[in-house]
Amino acid sequence: MKYYRNLSTEDWTDRDYFETLTRSVFSGIRNNIIEDRWTAISDAFSDFDFNKVAEYDENKLHELMENDRIIRHEGKIKATIFNAKKMVEVVRQYGSFKNYLNSFPSFDSLIEKLQGYYGGFKGIGERNVYEFLKEIGFSTIKPDLQVKKVFLRLGLIGKKASVEEIVEIGMTMAKEVNERPCTIDWLLWRFGSEVCKTKNPLCDKCSLTFCSFRKLMLK
Repeated sequence: MKYYRNLSTEDWTDRDYFETLTRSVFSGIRNNIIEDRWTAISDAFSDFDFNKVAEYDENKLHELMENDRIIRHEGKIKATIFNAKKMVEVVRQYGSFKNYLNSFPSFDSLIEKLQGYYGGFKGIGERNVYEFLKEIGFSTIKPDLQVKKVFLRLGLIGKKASVEEIVEIGMTMAKEVNERPCTIDWLLWRFGSEVCKTKNPLCDKCSLTFCSFRKLMLK
């Protein structure tokens, strides 16, 4: 697959992929909360042994909902249990999750199939599917709110821009400067969170003089 970039995933096991998938399911919750509770979440989900998690029943669900050491979000917990069952099916059919990823003819078809409302993994939607793929080594941009905000202020997109448009612009940027998309993704996120802030943006410290938003703020 030409869009697969070389990261340190060569020796990953199916368990590693399941942990990363679960992390993506829990995205949307503040990162510091996830970090603080990830060890407890790992313990609660049998160290991400998806074969064991696939056997969790209603009693186990109730037990997890009573565990105040983890993030007690019922929807995300149920999605994780469902995804464990899905992972068992995928590994049984393809031999490994990596084989499953490599079975798709295109990046777009993989993105579509992974999402829950297309019969894929629950808790994976049109935005965090890019987060998941980026984390497991695919060359793409995560179209989060920081990236969208920067592109909007620069006049690169309109308010109703689709996820696909945002990703395409980010990928074009990476190609133009001959850099990996993950690096551009990180730079855009840092710029959006530290300079091009939602509140009190530091326009006087920004060197992007062509930005119409900056010109407006500095009037």
